[in-house]
Amino acid sequence: MRKGIFLAACLAVVTGSVHAQTLPSHTDAEERVVAEHAEVVPVAEAAGQMMGYLTLWNGTKSRADLTAVSSPAFRSVSMHRLDAGGGIARMPLVSGIVPIPARAELVMRRDGLYLTLEQPVSALMPGDKVTFDLAFDDGTTISTAAIVRESDREPVDHHHGEDDG
Repeated sequence: MRKGIFLAACLAVVTGSVHAQTLPSHTDAEERVVAEHAEVVPVAEAAGQMMGYLTLWNGTKSRADLTAVSSPAFRSVSMHRLDAGGGIARMPLVSGIVPIPARAELVMRRDGLYLTLEQPVSALMPGDKVTFDLAFDDGTTISTAAIVRESDREPVDHHHGEDDG
């Protein structure tokens, strides 16, 4: 019983702080889906393979369903999800849709949903920018720039409304 009360109190504090958060540079993004904070991180042990991370904010009043991600900078882009159930790490391919609830964000990270980027069209160096094209089941697409980081760097944990700095 005490755990339940403690958990409810924590959720009330977190929920209150989220609603109180101001979103300084994203006021125009509140009624649409926005891709932010995109990063590409080369994998040192796998030549030609990189990981992609970004934040998707769904500012609409209905669910948005991500169906595909592509990039002219890579011959192959796929979505994977880390599943560490049973003590064995698996990284299955995500097929079908990835739902993003209304007024919510999807943050890609190493321990969750991420992009596997293979066969770059040209050599990429830290500081370079590439484009991700995100397709949704309603036929809309969003393009966003991603910055290439140093090899095996931990991606920055960004949330909607936070600066990239």
